[in-house]
Amino acid sequence: MNHKALVFIFRLLSLVVLLAIPSAILAQVNPPDLQWFHTYGGAYSEDMRMITLDGEGGFVAAGASAGENHRNIVMYLINVDGEGQVIWEQTYSYGEKTKAKDIFRLPGGGYIVSGYFVNNDGTHMDALIMRLDNEGNVLWDYVFEGYANDVAWRTLPVEGGYVTVGITESNAAKQRDAFLIKLTEDGEEVWHREIGTPNGERATCMTVLPDGGFALAGRMRDIDNLIEDGWLVRTDSEGIVLWTQTYGGDRREEFLWIESLEEGGFILCGKTNSNNNRDDFDHWLVKTDADGDVLWERTYGNVTGDDWAQMVQVLPDGYVMAGRGYTPTRSGELNLIRLTTDGEIVYSVLGGGPWNDKAYAVRVLPDGGYVIMGTKFDVNDGYSDLLIARFSPDNPFPR
Repeated sequence: MNHKALVFIFRLLSLVVLLAIPSAILAQVNPPDLQWFHTYGGAYSEDMRMITLDGEGGFVAAGASAGENHRNIVMYLINVDGEGQVIWEQTYSYGEKTKAKDIFRLPGGGYIVSGYFVNNDGTHMDALIMRLDNEGNVLWDYVFEGYANDVAWRTLPVEGGYVTVGITESNAAKQRDAFLIKLTEDGEEVWHREIGTPNGERATCMTVLPDGGFALAGRMRDIDNLIEDGWLVRTDSEGIVLWTQTYGGDRREEFLWIESLEEGGFILCGKTNSNNNRDDFDHWLVKTDADGDVLWERTYGNVTGDDWAQMVQVLPDGYVMAGRGYTPTRSGELNLIRLTTDGEIVYSVLGGGPWNDKAYAVRVLPDGGYVIMGTKFDVNDGYSDLLIARFSPDNPFPR
């Protein structure tokens, strides 16, 4: 695929200077510097969903690449070095449409990829998990061949193999539920669990806990009140549910990412529109204890359009969050937000525009900087390209 150069601007949206903060929480900082950005893509659209460090100073992004009129969609992986120069690219096709939702670099090298493909007769989606080597070559794959739509959203290594969280409609009622699948190290199924109620649930993120159990998150429908709540599920190491919790107000919420905390408990981010008088969403961040009880929650946004938090990462003195933000001119842009341990904004940076740009992932680098991955809309051809931007560590205050 051809490397594209597009005009791209990162700018400071807001800076909250913290004047009296205990040293255990967060030193005063200024936003980081943009070190570089690159866009990547072919003649048509890229829909990229996750980025991981490659262990050699570079990054691997995963998603999908489409042909003309968004047809002939194939899974697309790209490995770039620390300066954004392409090392390798790979595409994969299992059916009419093949997409990656997540990629995770394994401790021993190589990657595990989660996603789905539409079967060749176009009737439904099958969940797909792929084990790759360091160059993106397939070592094995696993397909959950249900009779309705099934999607693998995230796969993580566990003792003796892997566990995948996803969404399934392959049940008697054809009702959407969450699923967990345990695989051996060679990709053979060990067990499969469906988690949900007749109302319909989806889980798109997960973390592995010190006791070997799992916490998965997403959303639950409340069909009586016609709303959706954030949903958190705690299971044991066999995927048996220990407890569930729901969160939200009187409209719609969804968790899009979860991380476990060293002190116990969880930090979750996503989107909510229960705190405003419009249909547009705001960023949503929730901290809970180990039992899922809320310690605090925060919303961030503006009145001009949809904002949502796609991913949060834990820092020694707070959090960093990435997603989509809107400007007063209703331009969708990538959004990087730095937060204290209490969820207060330190700075918020918008980049991209003037159209529909999104950030899907942020990773913290060994030097303390950040890498953001998202999509950049090209107004000239009407398609989206992969965008990767690298930032320095936070700058000290004052500069």
